[in-house]
Amino acid sequence: MERYIKQIIFERIGERGQKFLIKSKVVLVGCGANGSIASELLTRAGIGELIIIDNDKIVLDNLQRQSLFKEKDVGHLKAVVAERELKEINSKVKITAFIERLEEKNLHLLSNSDLVLDCTDNFKTRFLINEYCVKNNIPWIFCAVLGSKGMTMNILPKFNYCLKCIFSEMENMPTADTAGIISSINHSTVAFMVTEALKILTKQEPSKDLVILDIWKQKIEHIKPKKNPKCLICLEGKKKV
Repeated sequence: MERYIKQIIFERIGERGQKFLIKSKVVLVGCGANGSIASELLTRAGIGELIIIDNDKIVLDNLQRQSLFKEKDVGHLKAVVAERELKEINSKVKITAFIERLEEKNLHLLSNSDLVLDCTDNFKTRFLINEYCVKNNIPWIFCAVLGSKGMTMNILPKFNYCLKCIFSEMENMPTADTAGIISSINHSTVAFMVTEALKILTKQEPSKDLVILDIWKQKIEHIKPKKNPKCLICLEGKKKV
């Protein structure tokens, strides 16, 4: 426990919280900018097991914001490189990479986890995560960034709204390829995300707000979303509880 001593003496975590972290299992979907930052922070924090799901290869322009990767890694699979780098950071964490794109046929990869982190770049995959996690009572954290803006919120089945309550089908949205992105918004938004992950994993009260950041304007907004009583995903999840 010596390596985590600074975290342990932080009163909100303590030795009890660290023991929860060591026993926890997190699934991370997407290992780009948000995923590489989140996976490193959680690995350093000392979670027990990390599952990484990603099938992309590293390209040169990833290096501007995807902090786990180096020039020598260009052309290699993100999940494989991340697994290698993270094991060197903390050999005590069990890390497994799945070279797959998350689809309906492999949603079982999210099963038996304490928390799922959305580090994807599209709402199609996010809606898949949302439906599976709500139906199986698995907490997950939504995170999205673009330009200088980011947003994140916790989805806690049984206790609050789901992603479908807040966002309808999201089509023709701008992307990093069309709107660009600055790396500081990835780090800032993921800092909120991972802090909430630590709260959830250590059995503490997480935020129920949608947090929106604009790092360029140095603005942070907290929105209190409302549950949609007619949301079919929530209603189906409620039946299974």
